[in-house]
Amino acid sequence: MESLKKHITEKNYVAGLHQFNRLLAEDKISEAYLAADADEAFKHKVLKAADAKGVTVKVTGSCREFASLCKIRVGCAVIGITRNESSINIERR
Repeated sequence: MESLKKHITEKNYVAGLHQFNRLLAEDKISEAYLAADADEAFKHKVLKAADAKGVTVKVTGSCREFASLCKIRVGCAVIGITRNESSINIERR
């Protein structure tokens, strides 16, 4: 979790399945973190997509912990670490 906290501090991440899938399709995700308490079908979907792109997924933490780290109000089951933040335009609310 320490490396995840570092990436979040550096703001080179995306939170949530939609953003993760979008950047994964564009080959802009270097690694992913998946909440251990996520639904099994959700985990399977993320793991399958990440495996197809050769992205390592670390299963750790909880949806609540991820939301807290990302400072969002709803649970978050997946966090993608971006390859190069300067080349990615991500809207943060």
